[in-house]
Amino acid sequence: MRTSLWIPRIPYTVLAAAAVLVVAAPSAAAAPGQLDPSFGSGGTVVTQFPSSYSGARAVAVQGDDRIIAAGFAHTDNSVVSDFALTRYEANGALDATFGTIGQVRTDFGGRYDDALAVAVQPDGRIVVAGSSSDSGGRDMAVARYNNDGTLDASFDGDGLALVDFGGESSAQAVAVQPGGQIVLAGWATRPVSPGCCGSDFALARLTSSGAADTSFGVDGQVFTDFLPGADNGYAAAQAVLLAPDGRIVAAGGGVANATSVDFAVARYLADGSLDPTFSNDGLVTTDFVGYFDEIRDIAVDADGRIVAGGQSCQFPGSSDEVCDFGLARYTSTGAVDRRFGRQGKIRTDLGRDVGDGIRGVVLQADGRVVAGGETSGPGGADVGLARYRPDGRLDRTFGVGGLVITAVSPSTDEVGGLALQSADRLLVAGTTAVSQSFGFFVSRYRLLG
Repeated sequence: MRTSLWIPRIPYTVLAAAAVLVVAAPSAAAAPGQLDPSFGSGGTVVTQFPSSYSGARAVAVQGDDRIIAAGFAHTDNSVVSDFALTRYEANGALDATFGTIGQVRTDFGGRYDDALAVAVQPDGRIVVAGSSSDSGGRDMAVARYNNDGTLDASFDGDGLALVDFGGESSAQAVAVQPGGQIVLAGWATRPVSPGCCGSDFALARLTSSGAADTSFGVDGQVFTDFLPGADNGYAAAQAVLLAPDGRIVAAGGGVANATSVDFAVARYLADGSLDPTFSNDGLVTTDFVGYFDEIRDIAVDADGRIVAGGQSCQFPGSSDEVCDFGLARYTSTGAVDRRFGRQGKIRTDLGRDVGDGIRGVVLQADGRVVAGGETSGPGGADVGLARYRPDGRLDRTFGVGGLVITAVSPSTDEVGGLALQSADRLLVAGTTAVSQSFGFFVSRYRLLG
């Protein structure tokens, strides 16, 4: 039986000085799972770009606790979209030392650009990755910024780089290795016959100066096919992380049996070759007995186990798709960790009528897992959070029975990513409907109370 949580619609007001909206502050002190009233006004800040609709796809925290949100800004009545960044002070105020009053827009030469991932280098420089497209196709795109929001000219000459895989491609995730190399993970199409193509996991590695790292794969690129020989097999990496020993873990969705898309994980050696010590061939897929299961984010715990979160969808004999939060945990050797949840897997229904999906996963120091994404009902999508104990059971000290649902706007919200600002503070960033348009939102939740 599906249950429902009462979801308050949070009122918001526009600050007079700029296009920033904040939710009203609650009167009580925040408990685990509640919005942090010390952030913004009531725990959420909403930011609009002038004459644009915009949204955040990713969030990261700099060493001084300032917050970077990255996404897109699409000018009204235009086919032009740009990388868009906002930076906030630790308390949620826009950082006036970054770009123009806390905002930066970057255009890759009149193309349609969408930032999907962000990473912060140890020296404070900011790496943003996504896609850039024009009439000739779509490529992976990456930009590097100085700490003040200006483009870093030491990166490929102008701060911008495109990676062409020979077909359509997009970077969905980014990580920076200790030596400064930048790893992009996403997908790329591969023509196999006229009018037909499939997609593979696609990884690229750039040197710290923005050039292709020829010591990685072939000319700095790696394709990974989860269903060799299939004309239209699907695989797409949505997340990437770096192991301390230099190995690279990418995760997303992949066709493993020609009938459904499953959780898919690949581990690579430092040179881009698949790691044979991980599930024997470097690849593992996990089926939730659904039609479409895809990882959207991963994290690694102190024991080297990989926690993967995404969505698990099935079609129950009707035209409606039913999706739940999906989680799986893998050992360091690529086996499903059967001590987690039910035989290594968890599906969580947040009680809404349409469906749920994880967009970000973070691990607390005590091993608890926080997953965040959207939960959708007839009135639109809202922010959904769930916290799990280290064994995979819902942590009922968090929110209501381990679940939290927050309506940022009266209409619809889309989560882009999660980040820990501290042991007690969880950041959630995404896109929200506002003033007949869309804008960035960043919310902060208390984890410890």
